[in-house]
Amino acid sequence: MTAFSWSFVVLGAVALTALSAVLAWRARGAIRRRQTRQRFERGRHGEQAAARLLAKAGYAILEEQLTRRTGFWVDEHWREVDVRADFLASRNGSTYVVEVKTGRTASNPSSTATRRQLLEYSLVYQADGLLLADMETGRLRRIRFDVPIGQTPRRGTQTLAVWAAGAGVLVGLGIGLWLVG
Repeated sequence: MTAFSWSFVVLGAVALTALSAVLAWRARGAIRRRQTRQRFERGRHGEQAAARLLAKAGYAILEEQLTRRTGFWVDEHWREVDVRADFLASRNGSTYVVEVKTGRTASNPSSTATRRQLLEYSLVYQADGLLLADMETGRLRRIRFDVPIGQTPRRGTQTLAVWAAGAGVLVGLGIGLWLVG
């Protein structure tokens, strides 16, 4: 083979490599777009099914895709963000933030991402309760955090503390009277 032939072979190999890379890049983009579209469709169908599940359980949907603006400090800089929940629903005079999840991992309330999202909702929306619409099992799950940041414990914990303090006072009085008497 002549030098010209080798040049042509090398140039052809480079061109085919470049063409393969471009085609692979485009295929990867198409696959990602299809996966995103499928995830969106699954989520949309899950939300429609969740709306039916909520209605069947006696909840009235007050808002869909409700957004609240909140913020936080990073060093000395205030950052504002939007927090979006799937539904705000009510039943028996109580208001609930509802998060709809599809997929085995996402619908697990112990999943880190799901748990953090629900905790964020409890802080931002301050509703009477949280519901996780687990569309893998088709059930509504009530979620409650014992002591949300910045709030006092629920009444049951406070009642126990009051009873314990009262019992301590009575025991102290009894001992005091016994020592004096």
